[in-house]
Amino acid sequence: MSKLGVIRLTTGGNLDSSFGTNGILLTQFGVSNNLGASDAALQSDGKIVVSGTSAGFGVARLIGGSGAVAPTTFPRADFDGDGKSDLSVFRPSDSIWYLNRSTGGFAAVRYGLSTDRIVPGDYDGDHKADLAVWRPNADPNNPDFYVLRSSTNTLQGVSWGLPNDLPFAADFDGDGKDDYGVWRPSSGDFYILFQATGTYRHYQLGVSSDKPVVADYDGDGKADLAVFRPSEGGWYIANSSDNSIRYVNWGLSTDIPVYADYDGDGKDDPAVFRPSNGVWYILKSSGGFSYVNFGTNGDVPVPGDYDGDGKDDQAVYRSGVWYLNRSTAGFIAQTFGLAADKPAPRAYLPE
Repeated sequence: MSKLGVIRLTTGGNLDSSFGTNGILLTQFGVSNNLGASDAALQSDGKIVVSGTSAGFGVARLIGGSGAVAPTTFPRADFDGDGKSDLSVFRPSDSIWYLNRSTGGFAAVRYGLSTDRIVPGDYDGDHKADLAVWRPNADPNNPDFYVLRSSTNTLQGVSWGLPNDLPFAADFDGDGKDDYGVWRPSSGDFYILFQATGTYRHYQLGVSSDKPVVADYDGDGKADLAVFRPSEGGWYIANSSDNSIRYVNWGLSTDIPVYADYDGDGKDDPAVFRPSNGVWYILKSSGGFSYVNFGTNGDVPVPGDYDGDGKDDQAVYRSGVWYLNRSTAGFIAQTFGLAADKPAPRAYLPE
C-alpha cells in the first residue's frame, strides 16, 4: 500500500505543526509503489485536493488532519501579500494612506475622507489588504463601504449599515474574501453581507455596551461573531463550526481587546491590553495563558504578524513610533507616521 505525504507551511515559511501530525499529513493513495503527486488545489471550504498517479490516475481530498481545515485568513494590514503585517497609517488631515510595505516598499495613496472609519481587509481574495473606508451616510441609496481592490485597482461601493453602526470586515464563509459587516449597538445585532452570494445574515448577540470582537476563534477558516462585555470582562463567542455559544471570562472593564493568533495554531486567542500597567494578557487556544509587559498608558495596541512566522506579535503605536515585540525576529522600534494618524492594524480591533 502506498501513502501520500502532504505538508503545510505557515505564511512565514515554517512547518505548520497544527496540520496533520507535526505538520505532516499521510493518507492512503493506491496500491502501487510507483506513486507520484502532480498537482494540488485548495477548495473554498479549506479542504485540500491532491492528484497524481498510482497504478492509474488518482485524487485524494484531505481535510487537514484530525478534522482541521486549512486557514483562509492572512496577516492583518498586509498590503503587499508577503505574509507580514505592514507599518501603515491613515492620515485624516490629508486623507492619505501611508504604507511602509515590508516587501513592496513605500506608498502613499489618497483615499477616503477625514471623517471616514478605516476598514482595511482582503475583499478580493488576493492575499493583500485593500484600502477601504466606511462612511456613515443617512441616505441608504449611497454606498457606505468604499473599497479600492488591490487586484484590479478598481473602486467598489456597497451600501450597508446605518450611521451609528460599527463596521468591520471578516471572512464568514471561508472563501478567502472578507465580507461586509456591521454591529448595531442599539440592538446588539450583527448584520453580515456575503460577497459570494449577495445574501445577508442577521444575528443577535450582545447589548449596547458591548464591543464587537469578530475573529476565527475555532480555527475553521470562518470568522465567528463575538462580543466583549466590559462590565463583566466576558467574551461571548458564537462558534461557526458548531453554532454553539462559548463564554470566556478574560479581562477587566478598562481593558482593550487585542484578540489575535499569538500561538500560530490557526485560532484567534482572547486577549486584552491593560493601559493601566501596559501588560498584555493572552489566553492561548493551544493551552495556558501568558502575560507580557509591553507598552504604556496611552499607547495604541496594533497586534499583527510583523515577522511573518505565522504568530501575531504584541505591538504598540506611540505618537508616530511603532514598537514591535516580534515573536521570531525580536524587538524593534521604528518611526513611521504622526501622532494624529490612525494606524491601519488598529482598525481590525473595536474602537
